[in-house]
Amino acid sequence: MNLSKIKSLATYHKCIRELHCAGFIIYSPNYNSYIGSLIEIIDFESEVKDKNKLFQNQNLLPKEETCFYVPMIDEVELYFTERNLLPVEADQFYSFYQSINWKLCNKKPMKCWQSAARNWISKVKKYQTII
Repeated sequence: MNLSKIKSLATYHKCIRELHCAGFIIYSPNYNSYIGSLIEIIDFESEVKDKNKLFQNQNLLPKEETCFYVPMIDEVELYFTERNLLPVEADQFYSFYQSINWKLCNKKPMKCWQSAARNWISKVKKYQTII
């Protein structure tokens, strides 16, 4: 995180996962806090000599596809605390979407849990102003 100049843990994990989905790195997360995750950087120069052939055979960025991942509870709690909410709200959000298998109310798969969290947060703040 120091080398990338990213201070937010959630932003760092989002960037790493996007690089993995794009095919630039191989990311093997380790959920043990005492053992680091493994990141392998793909060296395109040594794997393929002809760069044009590489770009013809491989789509580096997915077209209209999102690489959704189920967030860890720590990421959700960090996201909520960065927005000045209690971790209890993060737990309720996580439990609710975990119970419906991270699908939206119209049964479509979720594309971005952060947008669902922003919606959740706005409803919580709206409810708090009413009371």
